[in-house]
Parts: sequence; structure tokens; C-alpha cells
Amino acid sequence: MKKRIYLIQAFYFIIFFIITTSFFSCDSKEEKKEEKVYESIEPKRIIKDKILIVLGKDYSKRKNILKYLENEYGINNENAPVQVITYEDMTARTKLPRLKIIPEKIKEFKATIVISIGIPEGGAYYLINELEKNKDLVIISLLPMDDILALEAGSDLVVDFETPTDIMSDEKDFNISDDDVMLLLTSAVFTGEYFHAKNKNLERAPIEEFSEAFFNTQKVLDKKVFDGNYSIKTYIDPETKIPSLKYLLIYENKKN
Repeated sequence: MKKRIYLIQAFYFIIFFIITTSFFSCDSKEEKKEEKVYESIEPKRIIKDKILIVLGKDYSKRKNILKYLENEYGINNENAPVQVITYEDMTARTKLPRLKIIPEKIKEFKATIVISIGIPEGGAYYLINELEKNKDLVIISLLPMDDILALEAGSDLVVDFETPTDIMSDEKDFNISDDDVMLLLTSAVFTGEYFHAKNKNLERAPIEEFSEAFFNTQKVLDKKVFDGNYSIKTYIDPETKIPSLKYLLIYENKKN
């Protein structure tokens, strides 16, 4: 009889031991699982704007210029704050670029900032229309290929690298590296975000705001334009001698 009681007690003890061991084992696994989840979560940059980038023919296939924005903002993914129109998108249906795709995408994406790089000829017309329809929209045009006066009318800022005199006189191509274009584009994004946050009511001149953004971008990307030996100046019309308020040129300072 006693032997039977001992066997029953032993049986219940074994059952209890298995249940408790399993419980704590599961609990431990749950904790480890939770730890893994928290370790994989990284802080992300908070983006308040919807940024549309328009790439002209000379820049459409240069993917490296988008590297920083792709890593920090996200591009062309679902719900990504940055969307890109390439030259190939513009010429998908026609031989000549279908520029009407720009206002269509602005409307569809509800863009708050538009940045163009080497926008094709005729693109300024659509930018002017968009700026007239929506005064809050920030438009920055980089490395212009279209008429400068038209781009100034359709942009809050136009920025270009000044072509060195020796290259102009020899009629050579002025090649701008991917790193320099990426710096320029990222600076324009930072500037556009600031312009929009301030509703374009700037306390300083646009050249000062862009110059600060350009300087900070070089620090962020750990890259320098012209080895840091540069100046940013407003374009001065050679005939009227009147400086532009919107058109900026980045110069390489002459070495002594």
C-alpha cells in the first residue's frame, strides 16, 4: 500500500517538475525573442515632407547621386517620403520627354518639395504653373539645362556649379562627379525642408540659408567640394550688373 502511495506521489512530482520547467523555459524564450525584436529596431529620421525629384537626361542613370536619400529617407518604396521621376519615365511613351508627367506626379504624390536636376528644356513652364497654383510648394532647380530666366520664375532657388573659364574657352565638357551632385542634391533637400517649415518666410537671404545647408551637408556626408576651397555667390547679369536673388553659383576658389 505504502509502495503504491510513493509511486503516486513520485508520478505527481514528475508531472509538476515537467510543467514548471516547460513554463520557465517558454518564458525565457519569450524574453529572448523580445530582446531580439528590440535590438532590431533602429531610430529613423522623421520626415515631414513629400519630396519629388526630377532627373534630367544627364543624371537619370547616375544612381549614386541618390545614395544618401535612399539610405536616410527611402526612395520609391510604398509610403516613402521621396519619389523620383527619371528621364526614362518621361520618354516611356514618346521620343521627346513628356514633361506633363511632372505636374501629374506632383498632384498624385501631393509633393511639398520638388527638386529638379538638369530638367529638360520646357520643364520650367510646368514649374511656373505649379508655383502659381500652390504658393506653399517649394521648388529648387539644380544644374539647369532650360532657360535660366524661366527657371528662376518657376523656382524658389536655382543652383549651379560655375564652369571654369579655361574649360569654357577650350569648349570642353565640365564633368561634375557623382559625389558633388549628391552633395548638391542633399543640400537642396535640407534647404527645401527649411523653406517649407518656415512657409518661405525666411529671416535671412536664400543664399545664406543654402550656404549653411551646403556646408552642413559636407559634414554629414564627410565629403568636400573642391577640397573645401569654394565660394557661393549670386549670379550677376553681365549686362545690367544686377545680382539675382534666386540664381546661385558655386565657384572653385582660384589657388595662388
